[in-house]
Amino acid sequence: MKKSAAIRKIEDTMAKLEEIFVNDQKVLGAFYCGTSGTSSYGEYSDIDLVLVVADEDQKDFFKRAPKVLQETAGLRSAVNAAGEDVEWCCLVTDDYIGLDLPVFKQADLIPSPKFAHIRILKDHHGLLRRFKKNSAALKPRIDAKKFVNDMRQIRDDQLCLARQVRKGQLLEAMSECTRDGEELFHWLVKLKGVKYQPPSLRDADKILTREELDMLLETRVKNPVDAEIRASMKGLWKLTLHVIDAYEKRIGRKFPPSYDDNQFLDLVDDVYAGRRF
Repeated sequence: MKKSAAIRKIEDTMAKLEEIFVNDQKVLGAFYCGTSGTSSYGEYSDIDLVLVVADEDQKDFFKRAPKVLQETAGLRSAVNAAGEDVEWCCLVTDDYIGLDLPVFKQADLIPSPKFAHIRILKDHHGLLRRFKKNSAALKPRIDAKKFVNDMRQIRDDQLCLARQVRKGQLLEAMSECTRDGEELFHWLVKLKGVKYQPPSLRDADKILTREELDMLLETRVKNPVDAEIRASMKGLWKLTLHVIDAYEKRIGRKFPPSYDDNQFLDLVDDVYAGRRF
């Protein structure tokens, strides 16, 4: 399949970054993570490149990284993420390609499911191979208490959304629908055992079944109008039940009931129609 110009530009930029940093003697290890690590990046993907340096070199290397990028990769912008001197969030080249560039000490290499699929470029004494292996051995933990609380909150939001619509707070309701849909997506991905976290909605078509993707799309609101929000509410309820079903299958026990669903949905309908508040 012929690659688009945007993909070729991303890959050319990755090759240039590898030439710059992999050959740097101060860099003990380098790897791609996220979609860069799995080579599943798209035309609008950022590049996620992690560098590992010796503890005594981290501070100086971090400070000089933007200058190196300016001289070699056409740096357009660099932001010190969270002001913690660990990660640069950059825009590079004339196309303003996104680049996330953490500069780790060895102590920062804490195994996590999100690092299970890294693509190693440089590895000092097998440090990153062990790190990747240990990350792959971890399974996303399902916090049952948090799951139950989140699902109950999303279900209760149905009533909140109905009240927001009746009060004319359509933008607020639209935002709430988006948040709930993304929360359900994140839980569904975790229940599937996908090891790179947090997942991105841009990867939804690679992770979800066709049926699940359709349910997720039903939760989206493009315009802050009554009919779209109502359709999203129904989509959220449908997706919530699906996620709860996936939880029950994964955990092997029933989701604890809190109220009668039919009575609750009748109340939501009455509030939405203005018959009750």
